[in-house]
Amino acid sequence: MGGKKLYGLLGDKIHRCKAVMGRDKFFDLLRCRGLLVKRRRKYAITTQSRHRFRVHQNLLKGYNPEGPHKVWVSDITYIRSGTGFMYLFLITDGYSRKIVGWELSNSLGLGGALKSLKNALRQCPDPTGLIHHSDRGFQYCSNEYVNKLLSKGGRMSMGEAGNCYV
Repeated sequence: MGGKKLYGLLGDKIHRCKAVMGRDKFFDLLRCRGLLVKRRRKYAITTQSRHRFRVHQNLLKGYNPEGPHKVWVSDITYIRSGTGFMYLFLITDGYSRKIVGWELSNSLGLGGALKSLKNALRQCPDPTGLIHHSDRGFQYCSNEYVNKLLSKGGRMSMGEAGNCYV
């Protein structure tokens, strides 16, 4: 049982016996006795933006795509499974909002990002001039990922760390 629930159950009894103990003092008592319930992480961190790779400038400020395959937006989300987390790498067309590339992976490594990029490039008739926008995660900044896109005529664009849309 959590501390808030326990305090709620004991609250009347604490105040009936003329004891003065507010919620914060009650939590201090539980903490010093080692009785607080440990919080479980409810999310997975998907953006690791402290890396050695180059961060690219944001090309999307004030830009509206005029048609499909002009702008792609990439991001990673997680799916909780019975054994932990799985990571879904997505590339979405900025104009049509169609998912053009995806990969489900057990790790946050570069492999999932590269596979989703390869899937997206297969669908694109001509990637010349395409703007690929993402957050500053190491997967998108890595030399292998950037070189794959540049070799097809695309351009890299990055927003703030942890935000693939700005």
